[in-house]
Amino acid sequence: MSTPVVIGGLTYNIPAVGESNWGQNVSDSLVAIAANIAGAGFFTVVDVTSSPITVVSGRTYLVDTSATRQLNLPAAAVNAYLLVRDKDGTAETNNITIHRAAGESIDGVAADKVLDVAYGTWFLFCDGTNWYTILNPTIRAKQRLTTAERDAITNWKEGDEIYNMDKHRPEFYDGITWMTL
Repeated sequence: MSTPVVIGGLTYNIPAVGESNWGQNVSDSLVAIAANIAGAGFFTVVDVTSSPITVVSGRTYLVDTSATRQLNLPAAAVNAYLLVRDKDGTAETNNITIHRAAGESIDGVAADKVLDVAYGTWFLFCDGTNWYTILNPTIRAKQRLTTAERDAITNWKEGDEIYNMDKHRPEFYDGITWMTL
């Protein structure tokens, strides 16, 4: 079931994880959202190379994960939003911590949130009281990769899935080897 998100008076239906073509639908939705709020600063990109920093609503943060980083959320405000991305692909080793400003929750949990998936991405938005994520970094969308591209990635986790473009079949990583489904 899709989740309706209202930004700038427009409603976007974000597909639930596991829906058919989930990755493409999420990408399409984010492109539509970005196109409609571009004037509000969404494409203002901030390179994060030190820590901690306090983030500003309406920005995209590309985080250098050569070391652990902490991003401090701004005070909760209606329609506040930001995008956070592990640009180096090493967040499994050097985590990105999303630190709460006060007593608000993130996705219903009154605790900081940790981005620990290589190339993980969070789109966070606020209802004025609490923060929510649209993209969950602990769930990877199925990637479409050739065998060579798959083998060049060294940080797969047990349970990861891809669509192998060479074999034209989905594959599942069991923690040791790739299984063709």
